[in-house]
Amino acid sequence: MVSGHSPFTKKVHAGISIHANAVRGVSLTSTGAINRSAEIIFPQPILESDITNPQALIQAFQRLKTEAGFTSAYVAVCFPEKYAFSRQYRLPKLMKHEIAEAVNWQIDKIFPFPKEDIYVDWKLLELTTTYTLVLVTAVPKNLLDHLRLCLEHAGLYPISFEPSASAISRMLTTQPAEEAIILELETNNACVTLVYRGTSLTTSTFNLTPATNLPSLMTLISQSITAMVQKYLQKGGANQTVRVYLTGEKASPQMVTYLAQFIRLPLTLFTVPGVTSALHLAYIAAKTYVLPPPDDRSINLLPTELQALYVAQLKQAEAKHGLTTGLMLALPSLVLCAVLWLATVVYGTTINRQIAALQTNASQPNLAGLNLAEINQNAHQYLNLFPLKTSPESLLDELYRTVPPSIQLHHITYDVASHTLTLTGLAQTRADLIEYKTALEQLAGIDQVGLPLSALEAIDNVTFSLNLKLVSSL
Repeated sequence: MVSGHSPFTKKVHAGISIHANAVRGVSLTSTGAINRSAEIIFPQPILESDITNPQALIQAFQRLKTEAGFTSAYVAVCFPEKYAFSRQYRLPKLMKHEIAEAVNWQIDKIFPFPKEDIYVDWKLLELTTTYTLVLVTAVPKNLLDHLRLCLEHAGLYPISFEPSASAISRMLTTQPAEEAIILELETNNACVTLVYRGTSLTTSTFNLTPATNLPSLMTLISQSITAMVQKYLQKGGANQTVRVYLTGEKASPQMVTYLAQFIRLPLTLFTVPGVTSALHLAYIAAKTYVLPPPDDRSINLLPTELQALYVAQLKQAEAKHGLTTGLMLALPSLVLCAVLWLATVVYGTTINRQIAALQTNASQPNLAGLNLAEINQNAHQYLNLFPLKTSPESLLDELYRTVPPSIQLHHITYDVASHTLTLTGLAQTRADLIEYKTALEQLAGIDQVGLPLSALEAIDNVTFSLNLKLVSSL
């Protein structure tokens, strides 16, 4: 379904809120402000115990994707709290890695539903030396499975399913130890949820129809809130003055004034700067930092197979990150190897071209104007004359052997045309130079030795240049 790295590593995702008669979508800018938003209102409820019109919902999701300017196919989804069932449950003292399995074994005791009919997630509330306290939330499988299919048919991929009160509770500005009541007033229903430390503990839902008597409904809501607070206090709650936060499609300052006649607790309009009440849930979903399904800090009711897929993709992302880091560390060596390889290829190509050119020249000799018989005759003549060839090589060897210690030879030059050797060097004394000249004249192969008179002017450290005329047979 999803290729590449896990969507949990992405920072950008869109937010969608699903209501009984509407869907809303929000995309954010890089600074977290709303980029674009859209809402689709249905003439008839689209969501009851299940999805009533899948095709209409798919088309609505497609419109949201375009009209709300989704830049990512991944979406976090908020759905009505009335479809979720949350329970606090106390387990024996456990290690963190043991909690998931323990919760799974206790599902039948926590909820009065068949285990195979619900998706479950849990959030760790307390971990003490004597017990483990968790919040376990369940939602009907058929609802999330059908929502997922509609999203995927619209080209959207859910990375989070979260009940509305759970999402809103994370945005409350209360202190962590405070309790609160969230009152969601929608077009077709009202939902009252008791929240403690950002966790929804219990929920009551009231249906609204055109025939509903509003004052009677508000009285019922007030009674439900009072009962929740009393039950909470009986279980050891510390705060007797619980604040009520109003949100939802019908939330407004005027509604706060009206409800104050019935609710005898502090009542506040839940606000998000720059966001209308109807878009609260979609905005919170878009802004939420989505944690992978196994994380014990949040509720994420992804279907089981999606959890397995995303966990696998998360591991793949971690492996790719490790590989990328390794490649970055090895990059200098790889670049050097690549340069050397490229240089070798270029050099080899050049050599191959040169060899090819030589082979071409060798295979295509120019024989025009040549007399092959004459070439052959000259070759035989050279072979016959070669043994008779002589050179001054043997004489040079003898010259080096006869140099006395008082003479330093610097250079020996041989002129082929004049058949002359020139010896330059330094003699310790003039007498040493004359004696060396006489010795050279005695060597076989030397016809005469010439010494300029200017070389005899100095007595010591005499610089000389001797010209040796060789016998013409050499």
